[in-house]
Amino acid sequence: MGGRRTRISKQRGTSAAPDVYKRHTQDGTVRLEIRAVAVESPADSELTTGNNYSETSSTVNLEVHTITAQPVLHASIAYENDTRQAHIGQDGSNGAPLSITGMHSSEGLTDITLSLPDSAGTLIYNGGPIAEGNTSLGNGLILNLTISGGEYVVRITGGSPTVDVAAQVGRLSFVPANNYSDADVTITASGTIIDKASGMTQPFNGTIPVIVDAVAQQPL
Repeated sequence: MGGRRTRISKQRGTSAAPDVYKRHTQDGTVRLEIRAVAVESPADSELTTGNNYSETSSTVNLEVHTITAQPVLHASIAYENDTRQAHIGQDGSNGAPLSITGMHSSEGLTDITLSLPDSAGTLIYNGGPIAEGNTSLGNGLILNLTISGGEYVVRITGGSPTVDVAAQVGRLSFVPANNYSDADVTITASGTIIDKASGMTQPFNGTIPVIVDAVAQQPL
């Protein structure tokens, strides 16, 4: 009895396939053909050798996506704030800084929207309050605050392949309302991811859970 061997004899794709992961700048489909060969090695002479060889092939379509980031937003712990009597180190006016992860260096944000119930608290930028309406941040970026219908909504817009809105997220902090409540808060987030090389965009949505820690006030 002979030995049976199976091997992948060839892999081939479109002419652009070898470069697709190096400099692909648009979504699309790459066609990859795979051919497998089985060879039977007879132990002695045989009258028929045509059946000692068999092959099969298959075609696989690979979906290529330029944008693969899934941004994740975070917030530090916030503290129930009555700032005049709160323990040192737990002053709610400092807020809970926001941050963003999951972004590749080749990707950024053109805009972001953060919303929460206006009774839950506010967002501050660079440690200071955000004024209603539009505020210029430079480089074409606009910070906007709208308070309407019980919703507190902050938007940063004007990003581009060279001006990344994601860098502004770390300048925002959440400050709980001065209502003696330690109820946790959820901030809703949405925005647009951009591939810096191609300019292609993709929307994203998410939430930011904020833990509000109870703080015992000093007796008067």
